[in-house]
This record gives sequence, C-alpha cells and structure tokens, in this order.
Amino acid sequence: MKKAFAIVILVGFMILTTNAWAQLPSKGFFVGGSVTGLMMKDNGKQEVEDIVDKADLDVTDPLIEWDIEEYTGYFTLEYGKNYPGWGWGNKYLYGFKPVVGYKINPKFAVMASYNYYMKKKGETHLSYTAPAGYDGLVLTYESDMEYSQKAIQILGQFYPITGKGLFLLAGYEFVSMSAERTELFSLKDNAGEDVWWDVTWEGSASTSGLVFGAGFEHPISSSMTLIGTALYSLTKYSGDELLKGKGDTDDMDWELDGFGVGGFSINAGIRMYFGTKSNGGGGEKDFF
Repeated sequence: MKKAFAIVILVGFMILTTNAWAQLPSKGFFVGGSVTGLMMKDNGKQEVEDIVDKADLDVTDPLIEWDIEEYTGYFTLEYGKNYPGWGWGNKYLYGFKPVVGYKINPKFAVMASYNYYMKKKGETHLSYTAPAGYDGLVLTYESDMEYSQKAIQILGQFYPITGKGLFLLAGYEFVSMSAERTELFSLKDNAGEDVWWDVTWEGSASTSGLVFGAGFEHPISSSMTLIGTALYSLTKYSGDELLKGKGDTDDMDWELDGFGVGGFSINAGIRMYFGTKSNGGGGEKDFF
C-alpha cells in the first residue's frame, strides 16, 4: 500500500511538473539570482625575489612561520623564507550571483552572471621571549591579509530533454582580484619598543578561463523557477600584479604561478522569465 501511494505521488509530481513546464515561456529574456559558494583550487607556487624561494602555495597555511633555536646564552631566528600560505581558515568563498539571459528556444539559452564574493581575511601572530641575558627582549611578528574576488561568466545553457529540468552549461569567465598584505616585525625590551620591519604589499589583477557544469531547474509558476547549478572553473592566475611591494619593498613583488582562482562552485536561486509561449493555435501567448 505504501509503495502504491508513493508511486501515485511520484506520477502526480511528474504530471504537475510537465504542466508547469508547458506554461513557461519557450523564448525570451530572463533574470535571476542565487547564492553561491566556491571551493578554490588554490594550487600553485609563490616567490618573492631575495625573500621567498619558489614554493608550493596553500592558502590555509599560516602567513609566516619562523624557526628559532636556543643555545646556552643565545638564540638564532630564521623567518625570511618561511611564507607558506595566506592564513585562511578554509578555501571557500561565499557570495551572490545576479543573472540575465535570453532563452533562444526550449533547448538553448545564453546568459551572463556577475559573481560577487565576500572578502577573505587571514592573519598570523607570533611572539617569542628571548633567553635570560637579553633584557627581557620579546620578538613579535604580525601579518594580516585581505583578499577579494569577482567574476563575470558568459555561459551557454543546453536542455538535453525538453521539459525535464536537467541542463548542461559551458562558457568562459573573466575574474578580477585584489589583495593587501601587511607585516610588522617588532622588538620590545625593558627600555621600550623598536620596529624593525613594517611593510605592505597590495595590488589587483585579472585572468580568465573555461567553465563547465550542469544543473536542474524546477518551475514553481508560469514564469518562475527554482534553479541549482554545479560548476567547475579551470581559471588560474600567474603574475606579480596582485601583491606589489610598497616603500622599502617596491622592487620585491609577490610572484604567483598557476594560482587556482577557479574550482568547484555550487549555486542555488530563482529565475524569472519574460517571454512568449506558443499557445498551440498559431499565435503566441505573452508572459509579463
């Protein structure tokens, strides 16, 4: 009995869905919006001449690490080449995505979207108290970084089976990025404080790449649908424009090679259609 009831519910849902699809415009403009989450690939390499040797970059690693060795009466400190990451807690970017497009026919549509992601921040704070004999010397290192990313995507949409909601996506995206990184390395003893290192890197850059994926659309009225997509971006960035040195480090730009600003993204939202649908009698029915 339960199985029969479930089958009846399923068949009824399919009939309602088919009827809803029949009411949607078969061509015309549409607008929409969704929330979006991107898991960045971030694999790549980084290098700064005379400071950081070329090494693998993982944004979830600390902004800096240092190596300290203590001996009888003295210590050694090495920190200049230990910049493993960007201090992020994870590789996720979250934001929203307005969309505008045109449905050419029941099987094809083209659209453009603007992906706006919230700023990502990272920080690392280190402190070390020197052994006895250094007048209470305390070494402190503070580093903060802020990163933002936006993208414009131009995509084609293809429905393999008309009226069933499943679709495929492919296209191209143009990504813009900006970043600012600051460092402060100070020494404090019984007599006061003296700053050794105070510097900022900042800049902006852009890149582009291929995007593809799939999604599902479900009508909830004669002009509106719920929509979800899963996309994968191949976009990477290589260059030294994103983090350029200022002041004492204006000749020590941060070089990135193959930094994966793309990755896997999930989007969920709504879409509203403004168009026409054939009424079966040779004419067309207007929607909105």
